[in-house]
Amino acid sequence: MANTGRTVSKHNRLYLGNSTIGLDLSCNTMSVGEAGIDFDVDEQAAYCWEVKGGLPDWGNLTLGPVNMSLNAGTAELHDAMVALEGSQIAACLAVGIREAPTYGSPAFLFQGNLKSYQSAPAGGMVMATATLSGDYAASPLQYSKPWGVVVHPLGTETTQNTATAGTIIDNGAASTNGGYLFYDYTVLDGSLEGSVALLEESADAATWSTLILQPALSAPAAGIIQLAPGSTVKQYLRWQLGFDAGTTATFFLAFVRG
Repeated sequence: MANTGRTVSKHNRLYLGNSTIGLDLSCNTMSVGEAGIDFDVDEQAAYCWEVKGGLPDWGNLTLGPVNMSLNAGTAELHDAMVALEGSQIAACLAVGIREAPTYGSPAFLFQGNLKSYQSAPAGGMVMATATLSGDYAASPLQYSKPWGVVVHPLGTETTQNTATAGTIIDNGAASTNGGYLFYDYTVLDGSLEGSVALLEESADAATWSTLILQPALSAPAAGIIQLAPGSTVKQYLRWQLGFDAGTTATFFLAFVRG
């Protein structure tokens, strides 16, 4: 399926978490507010100016608010969101084009704070709203570009990736502006080997080398891993997996080239 064109919001997916929590909010999210960059502008005007003017300050990533429903069996989700309130989180809104997000689908990456989380009965349901704050000063992201692509749609894997087609991402050419990766492990049986690649790169889709190492996790978690700005990223990318112990991981990955 093409990764451009008209679509509807039912194909979107939302992932969120921090270093101790990895969530898939897709089946609870009713809507997500603006996904973009907000620039603060201090308007100024001299006596003789016809209109006010101003220069944009630092850009702040914006995502949300996130409006959710909490159906029966989601007590753990509610508890996790309460635990995340007030802490730094990473999130990704993956946009599916006429189907659930797949390899190469657009993805909006976010890092900031879960500013508030509130839930209350409404219309016979329990509704919840999460407000995210992308204040630049509170976010350690070194990049201002939030849009990238899915490099592994949410799914379960048990072994390393040896693919040279189909599940790899072709950028068309190498880039020299670095980039960053969003990961969300929602289920993890055992622990990941921290010396094994999580994302590999290739110039020809045949010979692969490590671009980003796996986080050494033993429980569900989400986060962002950044490359040094200005570093080279080769034309092709593919996900990778390796266990220190255990056999199964359910995870989602998206990458932004700087």
